[in-house]
Amino acid sequence: MKNVIVHALLAIVGLSWAYRVWTSEQETERPSAEVEVIPCADRDFQRVELRTPHKKVILQRRHSDGEQVSWLQSIVLQKGKATTRKEFAGNKDADEYINEITPLRALRSLGKVDPKALDELGLKKPDIQLTLKCNNRTHTLSVGGSTFGSADRYAQVGKNGVAVLLKSDLIQTLESADTRLMQRKMQRFELNDIDEIRVIVGKKSRTLWQRDRRDAQRAQWVDKSKPDQRNELYGNWLRAVDALQVSDYLPPKVEPGQEGKGIAKTKARVLELVYTKEGAIKGTLRIDRVDGPTPEYFAQSGATHSWVRLVASSAKRVVEDAAVVVNGQSAPARNQPPQHQPPLQSLPHSPSAPPPAHP
Repeated sequence: MKNVIVHALLAIVGLSWAYRVWTSEQETERPSAEVEVIPCADRDFQRVELRTPHKKVILQRRHSDGEQVSWLQSIVLQKGKATTRKEFAGNKDADEYINEITPLRALRSLGKVDPKALDELGLKKPDIQLTLKCNNRTHTLSVGGSTFGSADRYAQVGKNGVAVLLKSDLIQTLESADTRLMQRKMQRFELNDIDEIRVIVGKKSRTLWQRDRRDAQRAQWVDKSKPDQRNELYGNWLRAVDALQVSDYLPPKVEPGQEGKGIAKTKARVLELVYTKEGAIKGTLRIDRVDGPTPEYFAQSGATHSWVRLVASSAKRVVEDAAVVVNGQSAPARNQPPQHQPPLQSLPHSPSAPPPAHP
């Protein structure tokens, strides 16, 4: 009994020491001089807003389809008034940005700065503001000039608070939200995380199953009804679907075909996919084609939440090949050089027979 107690105590001591080492390693990932500017737990985060003379960007979380998602608004300003507005779902970098600012930290604190020095730091009449709302409290930082080389930014907490030095990425990431934080892929999961995909084209459908999913070398998509019959068409097509890219987001609550005026357009559902893992639906993808002077393709998924416009050339190919996948045919060839047929080979010659003997 004593041995059991001794071993238990040693195990507790070992776990405690391992935890201390682990947490100390996490702390050393950040510069030692880094200071907490605004306390904020991740669960209490509500929104962060960057305002410059020409732009306003808002990043927040909202509920959609039963889950919390990152959502952004990017507004172009002209003389302080909004001219154009974009709204779009945030990608994984948007989620990481929220984690980075909860709590908001600075590289170092400069303390109270003499009013005469504010001008040198670009903080006497700053034209950029960073606002963080957390737990129903709003905190504002005025952002000034940048340091030489690293482009880190000087900022002042509140109206007369301490001056701090912020990492340049905290400002640059929000300024470039349209390119850096927009969710452009149609799904947030990888294909190797999915067991089955139901492909629906019109009234026809086919369920694809991923054989040997956990073995990267052997994994292959097959027709679920014929699991032993391999067909590279399915995997190639699904990779093309996975590569579909968002061109831009439609305004919230706007359906495909409603964004333009003056030209009659017709809309048709041309493709739908249902992604399943272990019997549970993990995601969906719907693609509509709007026929006008130039056909356009729009999509909506669990990753984008809103309707988005797709890059037309790749979407067109995916939709055309979807009919081939559902009908179980071979994929059509595109822009391929003609295949040269190998020359016909004559039948193999038998060894020369000896000349017939003369009588």
